[in-house]
Amino acid sequence: MICAIIIACFSFLSLAAALVLHLNGKTEFDRTSFLFLVFATLSMHGPILLATAGFLQFRHIRWSEAFGFSTPGKGRAVLWGVFAALIFLPIGAATRLVSVAFIDWINHAFHFHIDTDQAQAAVVVLSNQQTIASKIYASAFAIFLAPIAEEVLFRGILYPAIKQAGFPRVALWGTAIAFGAIHTDLRIFLPLTILGLIQVYLYERNNNLLAPIAAHSLFNAINVIFLYFAEDIGNFLYRLFHHQA
Repeated sequence: MICAIIIACFSFLSLAAALVLHLNGKTEFDRTSFLFLVFATLSMHGPILLATAGFLQFRHIRWSEAFGFSTPGKGRAVLWGVFAALIFLPIGAATRLVSVAFIDWINHAFHFHIDTDQAQAAVVVLSNQQTIASKIYASAFAIFLAPIAEEVLFRGILYPAIKQAGFPRVALWGTAIAFGAIHTDLRIFLPLTILGLIQVYLYERNNNLLAPIAAHSLFNAINVIFLYFAEDIGNFLYRLFHHQA
């Protein structure tokens, strides 16, 4: 039922976008515009949250009941998430480097052309934003809305549903692999799959979706900071170490 509602919401948003383009006499959005940013960010995550809200309302289930938000130890769950994100950062960076090296080896050994320079679509959309308002919205989406929607879908709905159907290993590995694949970037497929496994552990360990949401949110926040301020951070570190030398 949730999947059907997600597809229906996505179809409605796609039709609405097509109607907006038609009324404005255009064939596609300006990819640097705020309107495109809103559609690109909400086209998948919006339907997930709307479908979940509709389903829970239909079943008379509160969000706190469904995802453990009312479970004692909310602060501890958040701390677990923060700790896991900080531990994962060097692991994610290392596995990303390994992935890039492996893809380059495949390209050279088998004469393939797998692009390792092309960033995932979401990163391209976020990095294209020029105005302060767009950057604030994009940052808020990446840090708050995206982690909530993705954790609700993968850890809050798909994982327990598949596990309760009698396939715990499929639930663990299937949701982790799907989480890595949905970001459509081979360079980060392995790191995000590992993160997906960690997120399942956090959910099982705390019985509260706040733990994986906190880890996901902090991970995204750090990536957003580097996306928008990498040059400033690099200059600061250069001046710092150059001054000390």
